[in-house]
Amino acid sequence: MLLSLSVFAGENNKKSEISQFSVIIREEAVILNWKTDIPNQNLIIYKSTSPFIAFSSLVDAVLIADFKDTGNPFIDYPVPGIPYYYSIVTENEVSSGRVDFIPGKNTSNEAVEVFSEKMPTVSAKNSKNLRPMPLPFLNPDKSQELPKTIFSGETEKIISLLKSKSKNYENFLESTTKRSTYLFDEEKISGTTGELFGLQKIIKSYFYTEQWHNLEVNLTNFLQIRRSPEVTARAHFYLGEAYFFQSKYSKALKEFFQSEQIYTKKSNEWIQYSLLELAKSK
Repeated sequence: MLLSLSVFAGENNKKSEISQFSVIIREEAVILNWKTDIPNQNLIIYKSTSPFIAFSSLVDAVLIADFKDTGNPFIDYPVPGIPYYYSIVTENEVSSGRVDFIPGKNTSNEAVEVFSEKMPTVSAKNSKNLRPMPLPFLNPDKSQELPKTIFSGETEKIISLLKSKSKNYENFLESTTKRSTYLFDEEKISGTTGELFGLQKIIKSYFYTEQWHNLEVNLTNFLQIRRSPEVTARAHFYLGEAYFFQSKYSKALKEFFQSEQIYTKKSNEWIQYSLLELAKSK
């Protein structure tokens, strides 16, 4: 049995950037395919157990891919027996906080579900049409892919609060305002040299003292020079924090996207924090 849903999406400022988005179930996998009029744009794929109806829907969703479009499909291995909705949007849409989810255009009309027994099959003819999936986006550890393992316990408390019947946004506002800063262990090591020392000096001067504007300026200058991938990612993360604590949540979101590939877990947490703030402002 082969189940296929076709939906279409487009970005507000550019006509039909995403011209086709299909969701296909094959055995334990959900294969997502699409076509775009503009190549190499940054795309984001979300899944959720609830329909995508407003920007605040991203709070309950799981970000499963953030990447530059190459035209290759994405393969997801969802938990068997749980129906999921999928959506594909551009990074610019999410960063702007302006995503209009319209069934049949940029989000699926219904949820799709895989099963652990009597899996759907696909004909050999159709299987030849499936393009290979890039290795960085494969998720072989199917048994561990649960939304609650993606974020910290603190994030899960916030998400649970938003899902609750009361949805007390006043309490939520207070909790996010009190959010603590985060510093990677690498910046706590003594006796460093070179680019590590340079980043530590900026952190010592402006991060600990919470001089967020000065931190923003100095990290922006620091990133003008090519650095190692790890140092670059951490600098983007700290720049994201600098923006976040200045209530510049759209800019913060972009910086956390920059650090996500190397520091996935912690970046995903702060991406979620930024999304929550953007959703709250709508």
